[in-house]
Amino acid sequence: MPLYNPGITGSGPADQVFNLHFNFTVKDHLAFIVNNVTYHAPKLPSLLKVLSGASKSEDFDPTEHAVIIKPGSIVEINLSGFADHPFHLQCV
Repeated sequence: MPLYNPGITGSGPADQVFNLHFNFTVKDHLAFIVNNVTYHAPKLPSLLKVLSGASKSEDFDPTEHAVIIKPGSIVEINLSGFADHPFHLQCV
């Protein structure tokens, strides 16, 4: 949903741009794919990692698809792929 007043959150070009392409496959089970990497739930949930001090990309498994956003950044997130499926974005 576009913002009605996008300048309220900041102005100028994005400091960070994330392009996320979604897909899925059904083999033995339903698997979600982001940027050609299949999602696998981590042994320790991402939010618990953050609460335990995780703050760098290296602190997360690539299959978690965690992105690190610098505080105060203007961020652009471009989503593509299947549009009829709900999307959950967790921010901490």
